[in-house]
Amino acid sequence: MLMIKDITAAECKSIVEEHPEIKENGWKVAIEMEEEMNSNISTDKPFQKIVDENGKCVGLAIISYHPKKLFSKPTTNIFSLDIWDENYDRADVDEAIMRRYPDTNKITMGRRSCQ
Repeated sequence: MLMIKDITAAECKSIVEEHPEIKENGWKVAIEMEEEMNSNISTDKPFQKIVDENGKCVGLAIISYHPKKLFSKPTTNIFSLDIWDENYDRADVDEAIMRRYPDTNKITMGRRSCQ
């Protein structure tokens, strides 16, 4: 069973450095952008790490939760996701999202399209 934990850009950067198996180079760009834009770099937690039941980090994500607004249902969007443990996949991450945000109606991947 996976869990999602919010982390700072600095924590994300150290995880990226520890895991050469991470496929997407976009992590470095996202971290740099966050560092440039944000003055509270040590306290804000814009990234998420995916951990197993033992607390071992098995992946990184940028997940955005959009609570219910007028005429729409709660949505969670996965902007970026890397899982390097072969025992887990996207379905496991979706389950972790549903546990964290139980009112989520829909989980989307990538950029959201205009509706």
